[in-house]
Amino acid sequence: MTTLLQDIPGALAAKLQALALGYAVAWEGTGYTPVIGTAFLATKNLPSATNPISIGAAGTVRYSGIYQISVYTPTGKGVGLADSIASAIADGYSRALVSQNGHAVQCGIPHAAPAIVQGDWIHKPVSIPYYLTI
Repeated sequence: MTTLLQDIPGALAAKLQALALGYAVAWEGTGYTPVIGTAFLATKNLPSATNPISIGAAGTVRYSGIYQISVYTPTGKGVGLADSIASAIADGYSRALVSQNGHAVQCGIPHAAPAIVQGDWIHKPVSIPYYLTI
């Protein structure tokens, strides 16, 4: 049986798979060796504090955080490909409602950070705010 804390990143990861962008994904917590010269994505769930939003022991609770999808493209060709992939991710997640095991996760409006050159890669992080209220 899965838990709420597994269902949140699971639902967000399923959305990335459904976008079918055609790039390999380095899923958080798994081994991945990138192929130099080939674009890929990497995921990271960044949960924030869990907050009660009503009074009482059985009150409503909000889980929130940021699901980050990092876009890695080869250097030497500019940031166009990284920007294009980041835009497709942002469009796919913007205000999306995703769910797993009955837990509905609401996505906010994604933000793509400026590209950073890191060795052989252009790294462009896309941050997707999310919350789940139960």
